[in-house]
Amino acid sequence: VQSDTHTPEGGSPMVRRKSSGRKLQMTNMWAWMRADGVEAFTRADAGKPHVLLFTSRKQIPKRYEQVAVVFEGRAVFSIVHVDEVDILKRFRVDPRTVPRLIMQPQHTGDVDDILHFDGDIEFRSICSFIAGGVRTSLFGKATPPVSYGRVVTVEGEVLPEIPKGMYGVIFFSDDKVVSNELAWTASTFAECLAFLFVPKTNKRVRTAYKIASLPHILVVTPGTMVPVSVYPHPEISHFGVASWLADIVQENAERRRQRGEVVEKA
Repeated sequence: VQSDTHTPEGGSPMVRRKSSGRKLQMTNMWAWMRADGVEAFTRADAGKPHVLLFTSRKQIPKRYEQVAVVFEGRAVFSIVHVDEVDILKRFRVDPRTVPRLIMQPQHTGDVDDILHFDGDIEFRSICSFIAGGVRTSLFGKATPPVSYGRVVTVEGEVLPEIPKGMYGVIFFSDDKVVSNELAWTASTFAECLAFLFVPKTNKRVRTAYKIASLPHILVVTPGTMVPVSVYPHPEISHFGVASWLADIVQENAERRRQRGEVVEKA
């Protein structure tokens, strides 16, 4: 990841990311599966959702590469060509329905637990499908806590506390209400990031962080709430924001591993 840094007043260096550096690595996240690789796939990271794409193509479609970037480290991906008849039979996929995306949220090896994606084949819908698998892998049939995937609106000058081990994402908006786009992003990263919404009417928080233009997105540390990264692109897009946050999730997980902390997800 290329970056430059500057130090905000009273804080630690803020990283300004110029590019995610992920493009060349995208296809590595989707491993092509052959008949002799099924068992290895079923044993890999059993606590995470397992996602399988069945396709007649010889290359991985770009939208699926993008999805894998967003869920790197949080789900296991593999891709199967329609000619792999035995694998299609094992996972009960009719070749006439290809392309077909399936997922097993809590990987047990039981094909009866497999979910089939039946939404629009576009980036946001696929991410929402897999995010649901991440939620199920964590909570099963139980109801997640109210805070899970929630965007907290900051009305006053004091920011709410961020859960331990999570970075916080502060969205400084040019609107007064949480957008559908922000709500989608929060649900996509619900288990690993906390989301705060600062409406345009909250000038005190905006002034405290020296935000000159809106919209603006910062990532801050838990506890001290010091900025560590700022969204680098002038145009806000779903994949742009999601891939940027995915980088941060991975870096945070690596730091925690280096400190000897247990990292369940991400």
